[in-house]
Amino acid sequence: MFHVKDDKQPYIFDQFGYLGPKRRRLLDESWAEVFRSEILPELPIDELRKHYHETDGRPTNEMYSMVGLMILQQMHDLTDEEAIEQFAFNINTTATHSAIIFPPS
Repeated sequence: MFHVKDDKQPYIFDQFGYLGPKRRRLLDESWAEVFRSEILPELPIDELRKHYHETDGRPTNEMYSMVGLMILQQMHDLTDEEAIEQFAFNINTTATHSAIIFPPS
C-alpha cells in the first residue's frame, strides 16, 4: 500500500514547540527549511505509486520522508545503516526531521 501525508491537513500541535524562539529561528533559517519548502514539493512522489499495490501489503512509510532521507543520505555520503541510525536515533537531527518529516504546508 502507498502512503502519502495530506500536506493540506494542519498539525494540531506545533511539532517544534519544544524549541525556544532563538532555536526555532535558527531552524527556519537553516538548510532544512529550504529543503522542506523548495525540494520536497518537487519530488515525483506520485510516480512511485505504480510500484505499489492499492490494497495488498503493508503500508509504506510516508514517502516524502523516505525519498527525502535518500537524498540527504547522498548529500552527506552516509551508508544505509548510518542514514537509518541518524534518522531513528540521533536527537541532534532536528533539522533533518524538519526537512523530511513535516512536508510543506
